[in-house]
Amino acid sequence: GNGFLYAVDLTTGNALWMHAGSDPITQVLVAEDRVLAVSAFDHRISAHDRATGQLINVHEQPNTATDLLVAGDLLVFVDNYQDVVALDAHTLAERWRVTPPSYELYTLQRYRNTLLLTDRNYVVHAFDVADGAQRWQQQLGDGGELTVGAGVFYQDRLGSQILTLDVA
Repeated sequence: GNGFLYAVDLTTGNALWMHAGSDPITQVLVAEDRVLAVSAFDHRISAHDRATGQLINVHEQPNTATDLLVAGDLLVFVDNYQDVVALDAHTLAERWRVTPPSYELYTLQRYRNTLLLTDRNYVVHAFDVADGAQRWQQQLGDGGELTVGAGVFYQDRLGSQILTLDVA
């Protein structure tokens, strides 16, 4: 909440580095060689060197970024609760952007090379991670929840069943 970003050695508990920012940080993601952080008020996404904490790049984000996840060399998130956006994790340049028909908060997930998003009408949309192309969409039961783990599952609460989805 104070704008500081810390890296801590999990074995010793010692601080490895610290970066002082001016805005509280709302989310942090660790990529292969980067640490990505989102600031609360100006919505900037900053990329820091994982080993040193040095600020490498900043993406000026005018709107709220939610559901952030790292997918290979991409940082994927939902922009302003409407567009799914992929940034290059190194340069923070936009690679692609898609606008699904609607969006349910905190549903963007990844299974291998597929992004999955549930909309407000309980339709699951599948997008290719590399270019954002829509692969398929599937209407599922109302009031359900998508879960990604060893596979892709949809818990249909009203139908009292769990469905397994084939992402292909």
